[in-house]
Amino acid sequence: MLILGELLQWRDIQECTKMRKRISSRFILMIVIVVIMAGALLYLSRNPILSLKVSNKEILNFYAHYEVAAFSLALLTLGAIYLLAPKLRLSFLTLKNMDGPVAPSALLGIRKPGRENWRELGLSVGLIITVITAIVMLRTTVGKTLTAATPMDVIWVLFFALINAFTEEVIFRLSFATVGENDGIARNITMAFGAGIFGFIHYFGIAPNGFLGMILAVYIGFFLTKSILETKGFFWAWLIHFLQDVVIIGALTLWS
Repeated sequence: MLILGELLQWRDIQECTKMRKRISSRFILMIVIVVIMAGALLYLSRNPILSLKVSNKEILNFYAHYEVAAFSLALLTLGAIYLLAPKLRLSFLTLKNMDGPVAPSALLGIRKPGRENWRELGLSVGLIITVITAIVMLRTTVGKTLTAATPMDVIWVLFFALINAFTEEVIFRLSFATVGENDGIARNITMAFGAGIFGFIHYFGIAPNGFLGMILAVYIGFFLTKSILETKGFFWAWLIHFLQDVVIIGALTLWS
């Protein structure tokens, strides 16, 4: 209920002095593009279009062909962002902006402005989310056999986690955050789409999936969209998503 209330609230305290739109034609077009990209990601996860072998572990071979194809979708999305956000272009695609004030949020337990900053909150909440993801993934290992991983397997896990985090953050977060701010869309609407579509696709995804995976993805999507909007940067979104993917892909590799 907190998530629903957070995402449906049209104004927050920081924006009460600004008149913001609820929607724009460019934002609607970005919604269509992201939905298409989400459908393409689901298709690629079930229908390999490449045949790459990087390991004796099939899950790593799957990620090899999937990430190459998915990365091309991220590049297309970057092109769409550039065209649909003429004032901002790709200015949010920076790792330099790591700090900034955190707007009040009931979901994060922050009631007053100026009490939290992103340098501290990104690290603390990022670690908490990572631990929760690890607990969820441990549930999926029940009944499976723990297998050995080579040093090269570990390198592949880190590489695929890095690429997957970049791809999904560009498609599901940077897209809405940039076009939303460019057109003056209410931030809660932007966060709703940055979380909702990501949660929906995770319901049908690899892991974590189902209802629990969807709820976790919605919360992460909300938090990471908020981080991009308020820091005007990509740092926390990419880093925190990378940590989740290390846990997820690592667990799938070890318990394959």
